[in-house]
Amino acid sequence: MTEVFHDPLRLRYRLIGTYVTALAGRDATGRWLDHELYGAGTEDLLWAFRACIGERAPVAVREQVQFVAKEWVTIEALMLPLGDTDAEVGMVCSAVDVMAPGVAVPPHGTSFVLDWRLG
Repeated sequence: MTEVFHDPLRLRYRLIGTYVTALAGRDATGRWLDHELYGAGTEDLLWAFRACIGERAPVAVREQVQFVAKEWVTIEALMLPLGDTDAEVGMVCSAVDVMAPGVAVPPHGTSFVLDWRLG
């Protein structure tokens, strides 16, 4: 769960599951999603959150990521906007799954935006 703060747009991890904490090798609960946490990869992470918040719609992606001191892996991530009104997203609920080897992998630095709509 990621809290959304507006004007200016900032994001803070409210709750991170044990699976993601184990993958990342750190617990970022309560931390801002910013350069201090992600360094040069910050913008690569934030674009999907910004799309979810800006469109007020789910975003699903497949991309390569590298967790701290680990090998590159392919993940699928789903981001769901939550809010008290239709006008403003106050929280993003997200899920991450590591894909098995052999799954179609986007070139490094790019992402597949998955079509989440049924039929």
